[in-house]
Amino acid sequence: MYGYPKSLDVLLGVTLSSQEETLRGTTTRRYLRNIPIDPLTGKADWLLRCYKDQPNPRSWCGDDVYDVLTQSEDKALDGTKYREW
Repeated sequence: MYGYPKSLDVLLGVTLSSQEETLRGTTTRRYLRNIPIDPLTGKADWLLRCYKDQPNPRSWCGDDVYDVLTQSEDKALDGTKYREW
């Protein structure tokens, strides 16, 4: 709806339209080689946020991936949670 990917996996390989395919000579565009590891959890277990979600969502709407957040409950030196950044 807003042009954001439907999942993080989509960024691993995006199929181009036939017009784009003709111009570029390829059928797939890759934005990521793999889903990055969250440095705080050591896993690729991101919380996802939609374009229409609140800044600190309790659940993901499932429509698109606008942003990612860590699942870590760890706090920074100033006392704020990393996931609130």
